[in-house]
Amino acid sequence: MRIKTLGIVLISALSLFTAFYWVTDPARREHEYQTQNEELVAYGQEMFGPVTPANDHTANCAACHGKDGTGGPVGDTGRLAPDLHSKSIYDKLKAQNGGSFTDIRKAGDPPDYVNLVIRFGGVI
Repeated sequence: MRIKTLGIVLISALSLFTAFYWVTDPARREHEYQTQNEELVAYGQEMFGPVTPANDHTANCAACHGKDGTGGPVGDTGRLAPDLHSKSIYDKLKAQNGGSFTDIRKAGDPPDYVNLVIRFGGVI
């Protein structure tokens, strides 16, 4: 009799916990999404912006791609930096089917540009 009672109590406790989790999970997930989004935006601003005394490890993407990321001339090289808002850049850099950028590169493509810029800085 005691084992049956213990079993019923445990099953009831697990059921209540599961119901409580289901009710509170959407709010928890939304809060976590907002927190991660804020962190990613802050990181993106830090990496995209120019070198400052407080931030000397930036990739300084804005130097070539412009303050709003729409592209522009790359110094006096005669080359144009692409618009970072374009679908072609998105298609080239996105990971497909769980792969990574290196999995979708074609022969002759440059190495992982963003990784090299972050590691070594400047125009690669």
